[in-house]
Amino acid sequence: MKKISYFLTVLGMVLFLQSCYYDELPADSGVLPTNVSFSQDVQRIFNVSCIGCHSGAIKLDLRSANSYQSLINGNYVLPNDATNSKLIKSLKGDGMAIMPPTGGLSNSDINTVIQWINEGAIKN
Repeated sequence: MKKISYFLTVLGMVLFLQSCYYDELPADSGVLPTNVSFSQDVQRIFNVSCIGCHSGAIKLDLRSANSYQSLINGNYVLPNDATNSKLIKSLKGDGMAIMPPTGGLSNSDINTVIQWINEGAIKN
C-alpha cells in the first residue's frame, strides 16, 4: 500500500510539472484594440485565463472584486507605460516566468491588456 501511495504521489507531481511546460508564444497579430474597458475586456481575460490560480491564494488576486486594486497597489501596472509594467512582462515572458504557465495568452489578449494600460489603466 505504501508503494502504491508513493507511486501515485510521484506520478501526480510529474503530471503537474509537465502541465506547466510552455513551448512558444502565439504569433503576434500586431493589432491593438481601442477604447479598452477594464471590466468588460481585461477582466474577461483574467476570468478565462488567470483566476484558476490567482483567486486569493496567490499574491495577485485577479477576481473581479479585487483585481484592479491588486494590480495598481501591487505595482503590477504602470498606467500609460505597458512596456515597463510587470503584468505585461509576465504575460510576454520578458525576464519573468510567463503567465499563465500552462500556455501564454493570445497576442490579441495581450494587446488588449497593453492598450488598456497605455490608455491610462482606468477602472472602467
